[in-house]
Order: sequence, then C-alpha cells, then structure tokens
Amino acid sequence: MDRAFDTLASVCSGKESWRIKVRVLRLWSVCSFMKPEQVISLEMVLIDDKGVKIHASVRRQLLYLFNLKIVEGDVYKMSFFTVCPQSGIYRTTPHQFKLDFEMKTKFQACEGNTIDHFGLSLSTIAQISAYGLAHNFLVDVVGLITGISAEREYIRDGKVTRMIVVELTESSGKCECALLNLPKLRFSEGKYLFKMF
Repeated sequence: MDRAFDTLASVCSGKESWRIKVRVLRLWSVCSFMKPEQVISLEMVLIDDKGVKIHASVRRQLLYLFNLKIVEGDVYKMSFFTVCPQSGIYRTTPHQFKLDFEMKTKFQACEGNTIDHFGLSLSTIAQISAYGLAHNFLVDVVGLITGISAEREYIRDGKVTRMIVVELTESSGKCECALLNLPKLRFSEGKYLFKMF
C-alpha cells in the first residue's frame, strides 16, 4: 500500500523529500527563439486530487530521460525534484512555487481516478477584466466567438508571427483574444474553450 502523498498546496521551498501524485493537465515543448527546431525545455501543468495546480519543467539537458515517459492526461507518482519560486511574467498557475525535474527525479505512472481530468476553474470575462496587470497566469473561460479578424502578420525583431483576433462574448461581457502562431485553422462563430493570460 502506498504511503501518503503530499498535497500541492503544501509544496514550498526548504524541504527536499516531497512525494506527490499528480495528473499532467497540459504538456508542451518550448523551442529556442533563434533555432526553432531545437527544444530547450518540456513544460507542464500538474494537478492533484485537491484540484491544486502547479507548473513543472524539464530542462534541455534532461529531455532524454523524461521526454518519452510523460504523457498529457496520465497520472504519476513524483519525488526527488527541486521546488523553486515561480517568477517572471509568464506563469501558468497561481501557485507560488514551481517544480524542476532533476537527474534523480522519480516519475512513475500510476492509477489516479480521484484526480480531475480537466482541472477547469472557469472565470467570467468580468472577473478577468477586473484582475489587472498583476494577474499574470492562465485562466479558463467559456464563451461564444462573436467576431473573427482576418489573419494578420505580427513582425518583431525580424520574425514574422501569424495571428488572428477573436471577440469572445459571455453573459458578463466581451473581450478580444489574440491567437498567435496558429496553424491553418478555420474558426467560425460558436462556443470554444480558451486558456487565457
């Protein structure tokens, strides 16, 4: 029988013997700005059975150990990782800390039926508008697309990025969302789920 797991809410710096059970809600690769074909890290959002989310990272030097072992949506027992403060303007969760994988990190697949599969915490557009600039992490919102711009090109430092702007409406208001680096997608007016900053 497994011994008790630590909750993500209790995770903080200053302790090294954490043992958590989490689902990988989102998983993505980050590529080098100068060499887009080169992956520099693997990023993920994890959730525990209490619904608490935390960001975790695998740096480039350790990709060979973890890249093929981690599957979005699966549940894992995790231990022997580093806890560090969450900083910067790009944050995926409101958690004060993030997890960094180490050479010794144990990441073992397991059962986890009590852990939410989607981890949605829906916000209204009115709530999002009230957050202000200090709210710099992802939120979940459901709305109706009521407007779609033509595809545009955004040029920064000589790099061209494709984008469209969609107008999202729900009962508390409207907002515009810029969608960048899109593959050739076709949007039509209707209901969509977006992760927003």
